[in-house]
Amino acid sequence: MNYDVHFAYLVIVMMSHLQQEKDFKAPSDEDEDEEGTVGDSEDAYFEKVRRTLAIFVVVDGLPFELVEGQYFIEFTALLNPKIELPSSLDLSKYCYQMYLDEKLKLQKFMETNCQSVCLTTDTWTSEYGLNYLGITAHFIDEDWKLHRKILYFLGNPLCSGEEISAEIESCLLDWGINKVFTVTMDKASSNYDAIVYLKDKLIERGSGFLDCKYLQMKCIAQIINSVAIEALEEASLSVNRVRDAVGYVKFNPEKLKKFKKCVEDEKIESTDRLYLDESNVWNTTYVMLCRAEKYEKAFDRYEKLDPNFKLAIEDGSPSSADWVIVRKLSVILRPFYDIMVNISRSSNVTSNNFWVDISYLYATFLEWENGNDLKLQNVANKMKLKLDEYLGGYEKMNKIVYMLQFSILVRNSRFWSLLSTEFTGKRKGVFCLKM
Repeated sequence: MNYDVHFAYLVIVMMSHLQQEKDFKAPSDEDEDEEGTVGDSEDAYFEKVRRTLAIFVVVDGLPFELVEGQYFIEFTALLNPKIELPSSLDLSKYCYQMYLDEKLKLQKFMETNCQSVCLTTDTWTSEYGLNYLGITAHFIDEDWKLHRKILYFLGNPLCSGEEISAEIESCLLDWGINKVFTVTMDKASSNYDAIVYLKDKLIERGSGFLDCKYLQMKCIAQIINSVAIEALEEASLSVNRVRDAVGYVKFNPEKLKKFKKCVEDEKIESTDRLYLDESNVWNTTYVMLCRAEKYEKAFDRYEKLDPNFKLAIEDGSPSSADWVIVRKLSVILRPFYDIMVNISRSSNVTSNNFWVDISYLYATFLEWENGNDLKLQNVANKMKLKLDEYLGGYEKMNKIVYMLQFSILVRNSRFWSLLSTEFTGKRKGVFCLKM
């Protein structure tokens, strides 16, 4: 068996399931007997040490070879000379066994507390070019508590629809899951193919609901991300200039000190620190822009004090026109950011707010369209078209979504009429009201 670093990821997954760490109590001085052993058994104490060491290595993402390092060995001996550290191979085996133990506990828990699951799948590529597939199960237990458990983690998965479907089916069989309510995937073409294959398998096994007619659920997070990214791309030059300006002063102590002096001289009262975004994660870009625009005057003053500032920024330092665009962009991205914060929660159900969130966006777009700002009017028109494109229209939406929202939207006539006419069209909106 190849005990590689992927076991560490698997253990992290399992450690989160039943929160076994809460059951572990670190030894205290009160537990020690006269001979220096802890509790009733020295073996039990050393087992706790091994387990804590494994948790330490896994959670902090440390290499298994840590236990063979000279200074780590000396440090451990200083704490307790009786401790015998495992080899890196033994530690990896121990981590893998911990994964198997936690998996078994979760399987037993789900057998008695889970009638059906909603699955989400996610595929991504790491910074090293490696592909990954993750499968997460969401379910409500007998006490009506929401659970979110990562069931499957695969490195270098194949990407065809049939192969993704086979991996999902393999996951369901491995965990003994018999009922699947919905599967949420992004818009990748391979995922549509995967749903087709998966429907056939689930119907064959009798594991779906209503012949899997409403199996596929669109990922609202991906919809929001896609539309927000479109808005950012229209102002990419101004965003790049602000990003480079922030990076220039933020990570050099002397430059940052000089910049703070500029902030004081301009009497800027904001206490927000400059923040450099991850260029491929739009919500971090939003935070960066919101913070940076407060310091426009400080950046202008700094440019006069540092002759290298303008030369160091590839696209040129931010101009007054760039700051105007950045402020507009912050206004545009704010509703998207608010929705992402809302739907990213994992401790409570968020699907019941789907239409409320979409209605919020549409209401914002309508307000911009009816306003006097030509820039916002243009953006609103484009964003509405994009939102319609990603949502796919009423015919392609999962009808379960409508039923989930009815009890909420019926209490908000503005949002209900907005969605039943603006999004679905007047005639289809009447049909929605009759569903």
